[in-house]
Amino acid sequence: MKQSITMKTKTCKIEGCEGPHCAFGLCDMHYNRVRSGISDMRPGKLPKSPWAKDNPKRRENKGCSVPGCEKPHYAKGLCCVHYARNLRNGNLIYKKDLPKPKCSVAGCEELILAKGLCSLHYSRKHNGTPLHRPKGIKGPLNHNWNGGVAEYPNHYKMKKMRLIVLEEANYTCHYCGKPTNQIHHKDQSKDNHSENNIVACCQSCNLKGERSKISDSKYRRLYNKTLKELANELKVSIWTIRRKHKQGKLTAYIRQDIQYYLSAI
Repeated sequence: MKQSITMKTKTCKIEGCEGPHCAFGLCDMHYNRVRSGISDMRPGKLPKSPWAKDNPKRRENKGCSVPGCEKPHYAKGLCCVHYARNLRNGNLIYKKDLPKPKCSVAGCEELILAKGLCSLHYSRKHNGTPLHRPKGIKGPLNHNWNGGVAEYPNHYKMKKMRLIVLEEANYTCHYCGKPTNQIHHKDQSKDNHSENNIVACCQSCNLKGERSKISDSKYRRLYNKTLKELANELKVSIWTIRRKHKQGKLTAYIRQDIQYYLSAI
């Protein structure tokens, strides 16, 4: 008990320091200086000791060395963002700031889509078309040429009339008022592209099975019933009615002439 009491009351051997003894006759502060290799043994804290809060060498007081970056220091003179970027890319350049690669075809300034080519030259390579052919070629020399077959006869006239009708309708559907860029033929034909026969129509109105709200259904004109009425009467789906109509077998299917239907198959 006497020895423990004397150990608690023992002070540092440094003159002017009254800190309690820690080891080797020194207080905790001076003992840590000896372990750190600091020869200055003055009493009290050093003016710029490694433990001083205003020391610029402390991690909390150091900033990122990149100009313009005000984030705190993380490691190797950099903040956490620039340190991770340098570790990942080997440099401090942001990936979006790097010059974007352009198409490898000479004279093409478009950006790369895949395999060193832009979208145009990539599609040409995929289709086996010469890469250095100039743009804007129409007719059989175009890589999208399909033999001149179009769903609508005089397709160019329909496209011109489509723009006129949409601009007059302010690109809104004639039936529901929703925004649209599509048109609808009133008489269900594919060759009558007159302005009186075309109206602006949204996709939902254009794809309705029952056309009675828009115009007389072609099924009503051909079979005296709408598509929905035929499906309900025959207890089949709408897609079955459409398929039979395209195959030219819907009349026999409606008459339920089994022998004719089987011979038609």
